[in-house]
Amino acid sequence: MNALMKLILICGLIAGLTVPALAAEDDAQSGDDVNSEESNVIKSVGKQVTGQVSGISKDYIGIVYQADKNTEREMGVMIKGVPTLERVKELNEIEMGDTVTVEFSEVTEKDENDQEVMKHVATKIIFVKKAPPPPAETTVLTSEESEQQQ
Repeated sequence: MNALMKLILICGLIAGLTVPALAAEDDAQSGDDVNSEESNVIKSVGKQVTGQVSGISKDYIGIVYQADKNTEREMGVMIKGVPTLERVKELNEIEMGDTVTVEFSEVTEKDENDQEVMKHVATKIIFVKKAPPPPAETTVLTSEESEQQQ
């Protein structure tokens, strides 16, 4: 997208106008395979989940979002591209056990067999707090070891 088109788009957004033709052109020029994926999209709903990170990689984050004495619920969210990050600069700063809020799109689309498939795709990851440090190591002696020390 050339500089003039970007300026027009920014001015339109500031004025509260939508410029869908320019925005669509930007997607087409970006080189991403966005348009081919979106052609199968049935619906997309924005949602969020807050919880502890159970696993993280460059393309996935697992969140335990409801835990009590007897049950635990976990959700996996795909990371495509680079989602917006708040309170951290890089995705690799987030570790297992940290608390985060993940804003995601719940995308329902049709696969090659014309079946509906739902995906969760992260749009924003907000770092909330660091995981508590692990408990200090303690030495626990078995009954045999304690008898040998006496």
